[in-house]
Amino acid sequence: MSDSESGDSSASSRFDKSLPGQGVRRPLSSSDEDNSAGRDLKKLVSQKVKEVLEQRRGLKRKLTPNLDLIPIFDPEKNVLSPNNWLNKIEQMGKVHGWDDQMMSYGMQSRLGGIARIWFENLTDYEMTWIKWKEALLKAFPASENYAESLKKNA
Repeated sequence: MSDSESGDSSASSRFDKSLPGQGVRRPLSSSDEDNSAGRDLKKLVSQKVKEVLEQRRGLKRKLTPNLDLIPIFDPEKNVLSPNNWLNKIEQMGKVHGWDDQMMSYGMQSRLGGIARIWFENLTDYEMTWIKWKEALLKAFPASENYAESLKKNA
């Protein structure tokens, strides 16, 4: 009685049916089973890689800003007023497509001198871009340069 007649499908599946000739069967070796498992694994990995790549194509890639574009804000050096410095960040944000979170990050990363000390001593860091601007302007109001004002008014 053959395997197919006895209904033992597991036994018949363990024979290589690809050999030429009627009724010629040889048992599958463990290397045949390993090759089959390897092919299945390769196929599965390939499928998963394709899925991940397709998902990534749909995601908008966020770029980290080149923070060197933003000058260091140090109120004691009087290079830029707080308003001008914040406007510069907003302009760079528009040019480079930064969102509010990215502009906040850029602002925080480019503080120097007493502005850095002020930032490091804050107790609340969960602020929107608008709140960050307000906090910075409150801490460092634009100082009036009286000598400059006298020259303009003379």
